Amino acid sequence: MDLTFVSTGKRIGLHPDSEQAVLEMPVWQRHAAYHDTCRKVYAMANPEVSAPETVLAKRGVDLVRGSLTREHAASLSNEITNLLEARGPGGGAHGPITDNPDEVSVRVPYEGALLDMLKDALPLILNPEAEGLLESYYGSYFRIDSTSCNRTHPIDEHTISFLWHRDVAPMAQVHIMVYLTDSGPQKGLTLFLDLEQTKTAAKLGYHYTKVTQKRGLKRDDEGVPERRLHLDDLFEQAGKDLTVNRPDPKAGDSLLFAAPRVLHRGSLPTEGYRDVFLLVLQPSFVPWRQDIEDFGYDHIFTDCGKDTLYTNPFKSLAPALPKDGNSTLTSWEQWIFEGDILP
Repeated sequence: MDLTFVSTGKRIGLHPDSEQAVLEMPVWQRHAAYHDTCRKVYAMANPEVSAPETVLAKRGVDLVRGSLTREHAASLSNEITNLLEARGPGGGAHGPITDNPDEVSVRVPYEGALLDMLKDALPLILNPEAEGLLESYYGSYFRIDSTSCNRTHPIDEHTISFLWHRDVAPMAQVHIMVYLTDSGPQKGLTLFLDLEQTKTAAKLGYHYTKVTQKRGLKRDDEGVPERRLHLDDLFEQAGKDLTVNRPDPKAGDSLLFAAPRVLHRGSLPTEGYRDVFLLVLQPSFVPWRQDIEDFGYDHIFTDCGKDTLYTNPFKSLAPALPKDGNSTLTSWEQWIFEGDILP
């Protein structure tokens, strides 16, 4: 489908004649068309830039050491403790704030000194090396769609984020988990299947899972798998080898991963707590700093989550759109199940 664009200063925007066509696209195709357009814009602005294959592009996961110094990470973790302790004994500083096992992670509010400290950390996390790595992966500029800061405490039960899953999100979505505390068997890990292993799992029928109902996937679809804690038996029954990627980020390191494209699950801490600052990235027509220059920080630092799939990415800050109530697993295309970034 040919779309028409107009220049709006440093940005481009859809011509009014193309707006309805974008809204009528299937949700996955809308984001793919947007990413493809971002790539064309980037190629015109950077004709001399080549895109070498990166670890992130090849495996869907990469570990970047030393995004922040250990001291810097510790100062952010200490500020989280101060902020949560100020909320009282049930504030989440030293234990979960609820008995609900699906809310074992405490979402840290963006208040006081912590907010300013995290703003100052963004250019360190997205330093020129990281920026180049991400632009190579995308073939385009990227933007920070949202962030969250979480403290996870030990709990006996494995909850939804700690079972194998892929995020229901635009296929180009990338997560950066900046560890503010060390990971490890006692402190909590994040486990991954690389792209090829995830593709194998998809062919075996394990791709998107029933808890995605809240994002428009109906539970009564045939073939929708339940989330699993272990995948060994699935691979064994098919005569396939299973290799789990277990990165070991330390305080200050960043885990980059293609959340809709690779299977992943958390491993809960058994002692202490795990502090993580999460950045959610999307492709963009302009460099990530331009969004902050034009719109400030409010859209990045909010205290509520965002469904990135049902949005209009062609508009600035990707405003929300109504969910498609008819979206079922059987209506999705094969490239989505197999984790391709574009059709």
